[in-house]
Amino acid sequence: MNRKGWVFVLGFLAMVGLSSSLAFSAYQHQGEGDSPKFLSVYPSKAGTKLDSCALCHSGGAYTSGGKVTTLGSCQWCHYKYGYDKSGDISTTLNPYGKDYRDNGRSTAAFGAIENRDSDGDGYSNKDEIAAVRYPGDATDDPSKITAPFRVYTKAQLQTLAQHTQFLLMNTTKSGDYYAQYSGVPIQDLLARAGMLPSATGIKVYSPDGFSTTHPLTLDPNPSLYHVNGTYPGTTYYYNTQADVKLNPTSGWCDYSAPSCTGRQNGDAINNPNGLKLLLAFQRDGTDLTPGVLNASNTLDGEGPFRVVPPQKTPGPPDQASTASNQAVIWPYNKNADHNAGFSTRSTTIIRVEPLPAGTTDINTLEAGWNYIDQEKIVIYGALNNCSFSLSATSAYVLREGGVGTIDVTPSSSDCTWTAGSEVGWIAISSGSTGTGSGTIRYSVAMNDTTASRTGAITIEGQTFTVTQDTKSSSDSGGGCFIATAAFGSPMDPHVTILREFRDRHLLTNLPGKVLVSLYYRVSPRAAEIIRRHEILRKGSRLFLSPLIWVIQYPYLGCVILLVPLVIWRRRTNLGR
Repeated sequence: MNRKGWVFVLGFLAMVGLSSSLAFSAYQHQGEGDSPKFLSVYPSKAGTKLDSCALCHSGGAYTSGGKVTTLGSCQWCHYKYGYDKSGDISTTLNPYGKDYRDNGRSTAAFGAIENRDSDGDGYSNKDEIAAVRYPGDATDDPSKITAPFRVYTKAQLQTLAQHTQFLLMNTTKSGDYYAQYSGVPIQDLLARAGMLPSATGIKVYSPDGFSTTHPLTLDPNPSLYHVNGTYPGTTYYYNTQADVKLNPTSGWCDYSAPSCTGRQNGDAINNPNGLKLLLAFQRDGTDLTPGVLNASNTLDGEGPFRVVPPQKTPGPPDQASTASNQAVIWPYNKNADHNAGFSTRSTTIIRVEPLPAGTTDINTLEAGWNYIDQEKIVIYGALNNCSFSLSATSAYVLREGGVGTIDVTPSSSDCTWTAGSEVGWIAISSGSTGTGSGTIRYSVAMNDTTASRTGAITIEGQTFTVTQDTKSSSDSGGGCFIATAAFGSPMDPHVTILREFRDRHLLTNLPGKVLVSLYYRVSPRAAEIIRRHEILRKGSRLFLSPLIWVIQYPYLGCVILLVPLVIWRRRTNLGR
């Protein structure tokens, strides 16, 4: 989410509960000095949810036109203090922030208020900070445990079964439009996240606190769009009077999407798999524009994710409620299905109801902006409490095609998981998803000669370090896939000979590099087959042994190879 040039750096993740198990980027104002003072006293809290303005600031609410609007600390500060800093910032402080201010707003002030209970929840500020709980929020205390949760990146979601649907997004007053959205059905996503049978529904949040409730099953309430099952097929409604392209001032429906091309009024809109409640990340083949806070302190954009409900009661795009001219083919109808108003732009949080007893909730007015930046979404609440352990918390891969494996062991055999690479130089070649235990196989990018570098692989919100090292490897064989499968170990002397030949004689010239590149494309799959069958392993050893012998003793090998040629030439000459 691009916020360059703003007076403040917007966007931070301040989560009540999902704290010690997730690493968050620090958020501070440009040039402010309180966060460095806090971290000098509590250095271990760098990058946690306490390393943010929500440590000392709170949200608030205002009333306009009889409507109450509640804002998180980020938007509340912009509302009360202003982008021009003309307001009173003290009105945004929480109890801990006020105690810090009243004690001198210095490094010593943090120590002076350690033994206080600023928010009156029965726990000292020191104990709350140690537990990574907000000392200025009475609803967040060390007695609560973290609710089960899953964090998914866009890259991980793209590995799941995709669903595409064309539909009308019917609004009340902001303009209707037809579009084709692509993403993952919410029903499938919740199943993968391990939703409990006791779950009753979900609540979906935008980072500005906007939320929409969705029951799991069909509900008679026209404002509740269900998760499970499909929605009815509908009809494509087109009329020149409604087309904003033909009538820029009086029209109300946008038909400009590429997916509208070739459609005629009255055409049926059907999907072989049905219309579904969708977590979309593309619109007409293009990634959704990430949400941002605009100069009016409201949300613009709809990405990277948007929950898109089809119409429960299909109908045409009706005129905007605010339009003065209602003498049109489809005038405004307050009873029409205005499904667009019940979609959630820039979705960052999905809470599965009910929240388990004794667990912490997310402060939905504080959480989310970092998820916009990182293209991630968190699902939490009534989920199974799966956890994962790996064969190692660190692994090593060789440069230029080196590979490695990590074994995944879940806490239960019915736990499902998705693995994703967090850095560009490493790629998961197989085993990116699984149910129960499994193996992730990963490889480093071709021709990457960086000596040493650290990256990460994530599994359901857990991050594991992967170190690229030009001199170390685990069980990979440094890219000698078939030889490692044949001889059983990357440390076998035969494999070492082949690896050294590759490094010294093939990767030092263009033809050799091309040959190695072709080999890397086909050999991993062949190696997997060879590894599972002893007869193929023996055959491969028989095939490779002469080649290894020639590499090891090149001069003698050349002599032996010349003997058949000499004999052939002599026989050819005698036959003349």
